[in-house]
Amino acid sequence: MNKVTLHLAGEIRFGPRFFEITINEIKLEDRSFGELYIESSDMRYVALQEWGETQYSKGPMTRVLIVEASTGKLCETTDFKRGFVEEFKFSNGKFEYMRHDYGLKKKKKEVLIVNNLKFC
Repeated sequence: MNKVTLHLAGEIRFGPRFFEITINEIKLEDRSFGELYIESSDMRYVALQEWGETQYSKGPMTRVLIVEASTGKLCETTDFKRGFVEEFKFSNGKFEYMRHDYGLKKKKKEVLIVNNLKFC
């Protein structure tokens, strides 16, 4: 099991708290995250809800950030403006999540093939 540590970084006005995160002693610098994260069953990857914007008037803007736990290499999905990425799931070589636009009350399922992820 990977050691994922959330460090409180602030709170969005009238909204949720956001965090800085360390995975196995690797601090993810200059990034903000929600509390949502999940590990793959083989413990190779940690998927996080990254916050691209923490100012109340400009957000929310979130995306999935997948971290290769042993190296700290990152794979980012595209930004989702005015909504949240949530309902994370690793299953059968896939990573699934939902893009939830609370204002329009719409959800869209996204599926990524883990072996096709590009890490930097």
